[in-house]
Amino acid sequence: PGVYTFYGKNGETLYIGKSKHIRTRVMSHFANTHKESKELKLFQETQSIDYVKTVSELGASLLELYKIKNESPLLNRLSRRTRSLFVLKKKVSEAGYTTFEIESMTDISAKDFPSIYGIFRTRNTARETLRTLCDKEGCCPKLMGLEKGSGACFSAQLEKCTGACLGVPAVKIYNAKIESLFATRKIALWPMKGAKTLRFYNEETGQAEIFVIDQWMLKKALRYDNEEPTNFLPVDDDRTFFDYDVYKVLISYLLPRFN
Repeated sequence: PGVYTFYGKNGETLYIGKSKHIRTRVMSHFANTHKESKELKLFQETQSIDYVKTVSELGASLLELYKIKNESPLLNRLSRRTRSLFVLKKKVSEAGYTTFEIESMTDISAKDFPSIYGIFRTRNTARETLRTLCDKEGCCPKLMGLEKGSGACFSAQLEKCTGACLGVPAVKIYNAKIESLFATRKIALWPMKGAKTLRFYNEETGQAEIFVIDQWMLKKALRYDNEEPTNFLPVDDDRTFFDYDVYKVLISYLLPRFN
């Protein structure tokens, strides 16, 4: 497993990828040049290829993410650092109904997790998600933060809203439905009492990787070559803020193993 990088004629980074088998994955890019324009462009512009072997697939995923954010490859779709995210912050109306506000946040900490019901890269994507839930599930646009004013929302007049803006259905019923709809969109609760340490070892090379994770935040990332530890990734041990992209990597790897 590991991470590979395609470079152009002037040394510019064209594309960064990861795989559990580097050579097989790299060769597959050149097998699809007749089907995909991006692969053809990659084939035409690549002048050299470099790679970094990792002990684990998790290490490959985290290293790929770090390199993409720091090198901004031309052909990766997500190739820039995210300065701020848009979150759905849970609020409670005067009547007790769950409602939402879309907020821009640069730094998210663990104490914010319980009130965050969704994370998005743009405000429009957040609004589109809420609008879809209103159209398909009968949620109230006013309580979702999509409409303002007093009285019934416009959707209630069209009989698309179930009437939470008018006190129907009951608070408990409506709020329970909202919890169910957003269960997979919320930041997952950290399933451990404290930090989790993951160790990976390659018997053939004697190399090892150690990751320390707490509240979905990477606290340590070490690599051992012949018993000598080095920082596998630059991690600030005192950092208390949440990286959404790292979270997606960690949750896809860890959550199935915790359940």
